[in-house]
Amino acid sequence: MMYVQSFVAFDNEEQRIALLKRSRHVCLTALQRYDLEWTGISYIQMSESVTYRITSHPDHQYLLRIHIGKSNQAEIASELAFLRALNDHSDIEVPTGIASLDGSEVLEITAEHDDEPPLLVTVMKWMDGEPVHGAVMDNHAMAVGVMIARLHAASMLFVPGENFTRPSLDADSFKGKFAKLANYRDRFVSDADWALYQEAAAKVVSHLSEMKPTSENYGLIHGDLHLGNIVFRDGAPFPIDFGLCGYGYYLYDVASVMLGLNPTQRWLLLDRYEALRGSNPNSSHLLETFFIMIMIENYSHHAPNPAETESLQSEQPSALAYLRKFVEGAAFLFELIEPAGRDLEVSSHPPLDPSLS
Repeated sequence: MMYVQSFVAFDNEEQRIALLKRSRHVCLTALQRYDLEWTGISYIQMSESVTYRITSHPDHQYLLRIHIGKSNQAEIASELAFLRALNDHSDIEVPTGIASLDGSEVLEITAEHDDEPPLLVTVMKWMDGEPVHGAVMDNHAMAVGVMIARLHAASMLFVPGENFTRPSLDADSFKGKFAKLANYRDRFVSDADWALYQEAAAKVVSHLSEMKPTSENYGLIHGDLHLGNIVFRDGAPFPIDFGLCGYGYYLYDVASVMLGLNPTQRWLLLDRYEALRGSNPNSSHLLETFFIMIMIENYSHHAPNPAETESLQSEQPSALAYLRKFVEGAAFLFELIEPAGRDLEVSSHPPLDPSLS
């Protein structure tokens, strides 16, 4: 069952409020089907899921997700199966799902007096820890490199069941995201700058077509491993939010974290990662392709939200500098890159709902 687009689409504040009101009803209805003596519900955010933090007696916490993205029940069940397997690995701790009173891990929920199709809901154990606050330190980067290596080593041991299904992070998925970005590109780049985006995207697709997946370099990955999806506890990092996990190259996860690090920290992360996973003489080339791929995919995710437009515009000097280096074939991953000059004549649009999240 796919989610109805009407649940996630809204054009004004009134529709946004109605959406959140419906999600609260779905949340409360779902909780009745779990053996939880809950004492508090806190809204977190709306992205691929509407998420709530659930406090339960005695002093336990959970994450409730109302899935509003494009995942179906089989894909969500497969995510939970993957997480259970990872958590059984001695070197990895990840959030895992909990079953409802009838034993189901993925529930179809229709709130009372709700004439919309049912929505899928899952409840996860809460991962204690906090994301990095303030400046990222070198020791954070090194610890994350070790964590990713252990995550991928555990992933390689996972044997999918017969009905296991997760999406692929490949050239086709990238083309779809780039096409989506094209619909919003004149909010934050000029025609001249967009031509650079197009050239870089074509090069990403070309590089992806040349890559050869093997059991050592390709498998199930986190798929959204930025610093916001890593929490630290007693100095140790733990990955969270596997909602976009799928099949891809392991270095995709490494490049994803590198977007939030400076050049020195990128090298430190890779050094620790390769110390456990083995070195690849072509890793810099591959990582630069994934770095650009992920940067463009991130913009595709945020561009539809008019509240993000100003931030996207402010990032373009740095983004264009990376794109230019990539197109020219110049190394950039471990170099300090100066922001590029740009044409600031960006098409104007009437103001849209700034509350979109």
